[in-house]
Amino acid sequence: MHMDELNLLTEEILHNVPHIQQKYDWDCGIACVSMAVSNRISPSNLEETIRKLQTEPNEGFGQRPWTIDLCHILSSLNVPHEYFTTSIDVNPNLKRLPYYTNSLKKDGSRVSNLLSNSRLQESIHKESLNNHRFVYHLKNGPMIVLVDGNKLKCMRCQIKSNWAIKSCWNGNATGKFVGHYIVVVGYSPKSNQIYFRDPSLTDQICAISFQAFNEARLAMGTDEDIILIHSQTTEIPNASGENERKKPEGPIPN
Repeated sequence: MHMDELNLLTEEILHNVPHIQQKYDWDCGIACVSMAVSNRISPSNLEETIRKLQTEPNEGFGQRPWTIDLCHILSSLNVPHEYFTTSIDVNPNLKRLPYYTNSLKKDGSRVSNLLSNSRLQESIHKESLNNHRFVYHLKNGPMIVLVDGNKLKCMRCQIKSNWAIKSCWNGNATGKFVGHYIVVVGYSPKSNQIYFRDPSLTDQICAISFQAFNEARLAMGTDEDIILIHSQTTEIPNASGENERKKPEGPIPN
């Protein structure tokens, strides 16, 4: 996808998402959910829901939340979302990555059960998003994206100073895959840059070229996991009289 084609697709996108910093080395995904829903869910309700799903006997995610756990939190809070992934079950190829060795042994069955949960499946799409479709969906709300933290580069930090580059992600010095969640909040067609909030940082909006962003989000180990949080939702009755979400108007690009 060339930059000119994306210029024709949209004007600049920038969603108003407050920054929330992660508290531990494992809760970047939780911090991203907190950022994405903080404008619509009370802190007490959010904390109670997270605590419940974290500590459920046999089903709690403990200190190892997977993307489907983040979806489970959103679903429990009735936050409209869509989960895009290239694997709708636990990807057996993940066992080749040291990052997942312990987690797969402890969480494989639990995560597989969640992925087969009928309620959660309603929001799951087995799909790899190209640049065109990524920006199209980004117009509808911020996105929680799983990336390889060692490939995440903030262009603004690089411009500021060398020490600030390190603060953007305290990655694994060996260069092996390190899973990290960020919230993508915008896109600039003029510079062809993605704007995102990194929960490992203090309050700031980072920027990354689309090419570098794709290297991070398409890396082996991510399953190209993306959660789209719908900013606005219109409830309309379906044929059975129940409410259903109104889909974005206009054709979806290929």
